[in-house]
Amino acid sequence: MHKRRRIPPGRRSVTGQMPSRYPSGPLLYESKLERDFLMSLEVDGHIRDVVTQPMTISLTVDGQARTYTPDIMAVWQTRSPWPHGFRRVVFEVKPLAILRSGYGTLAPKYRAARRYFAERDVGYRVVTERTIRTQRQVNAELIAPTLRGSVDQEMVRRVQAIVLAK
Repeated sequence: MHKRRRIPPGRRSVTGQMPSRYPSGPLLYESKLERDFLMSLEVDGHIRDVVTQPMTISLTVDGQARTYTPDIMAVWQTRSPWPHGFRRVVFEVKPLAILRSGYGTLAPKYRAARRYFAERDVGYRVVTERTIRTQRQVNAELIAPTLRGSVDQEMVRRVQAIVLAK
């Protein structure tokens, strides 16, 4: 695995960064779909860390050497349920229309990536707007900013005092 890839500003799609509660810092994204998926991950209390453009790997696809940089890696906490069967899962975020139109070239690359990560005990999933743009994502947009905010320690002490007094 190689160093993380940086996301430059884009001219054809929405690129940017969003603050994050995770140790890896702000989350960079290359599209609104990636941003929406990151927002959904942000509110998952079982995730320990999320990294965007986590690594560049070397693959052999149809007999040719290729490099591939997946979009996102999420790491779940050790003692929590792992929704995809693995503690670490790498995600590729693609619009369904692009998957359908580019199936002939994308499918072999994604199959090679799945094999690569499976050999390393890492899950691999391709996600589209069908699984991203759900009610969970709508709720995440409302909740995530609050999760990132600092906690008023005086308010915490007051609430604790009220709860303990009863």
